[in-house]
Amino acid sequence: MAAENLSNCLDISCGIPTDVKFLFIKEKIGKELKAHKFPLAVASDVFQRAFYGSMKKEATEEEDVKIVDASMEVFKTMVEFIYNKELNWNAFDLHFLSSLYYLGDKYNIANLKASVLNSIADHQRVNMENVLAVVTLAEENVNLYPLYEQLYQMSVAFLDINFQGSYKEVVKFFSDPKSFEADPRIVAKLMQKLLVFKSLSLSCSNCGKFPCLDGEDQLWRILSQEQELGASMGTPAPTLALDHRCLNWLTFMKMLGIFLVAVKLVP
Repeated sequence: MAAENLSNCLDISCGIPTDVKFLFIKEKIGKELKAHKFPLAVASDVFQRAFYGSMKKEATEEEDVKIVDASMEVFKTMVEFIYNKELNWNAFDLHFLSSLYYLGDKYNIANLKASVLNSIADHQRVNMENVLAVVTLAEENVNLYPLYEQLYQMSVAFLDINFQGSYKEVVKFFSDPKSFEADPRIVAKLMQKLLVFKSLSLSCSNCGKFPCLDGEDQLWRILSQEQELGASMGTPAPTLALDHRCLNWLTFMKMLGIFLVAVKLVP
């Protein structure tokens, strides 16, 4: 019961005086958040050391703490989580959740980090319009490996479903102007992770050989024809006779993977 009522302490009318005030340096003057040291220290050993460590002088009035690496809204959400306030996780976008995970990591709040990852996994937040932005966000959080991996896995799983086993869908996606606008190293890593996601060896999953005995030559001929079609002025696409036993999007991705290693875009 006590834990359920803890969120009431966030209301200034609760009658329990606050003893810490967070000031947000990068935001407008007057952006501040008041809280109570004790529940913060219980939730985070980082706060515990900051507020009650052996070298800490006893405070006789409300203490000011400057925050330089988070917005007030994200920091406030972390405080609300600590105070056991029910959060609407669906209202947070991936950038917000990533910032919240960063705070959970900084202040060593394991259940906050787990809740963020669960929210990302439970709600579909990736689409064809933002998938490259999501993997870019993953790279921006490469030092937060669980978050980094969660964002990549979600993106790769989404693409795998949407490619529907068709190499043409792969060509369409990676030849889209948005793909060229993205960092080529990120696009290359996304290709690599698609291969890992499928747990493939370099040999063809159908004929068992590499290069593919049935599809290799056709593959590059098809790519050349695709380029010619792109340069043409509205010419109808010719009907291509494909050997679908081996020439599928997985074979295509494997060939791309070999190429990327050759040109040193991926290790």
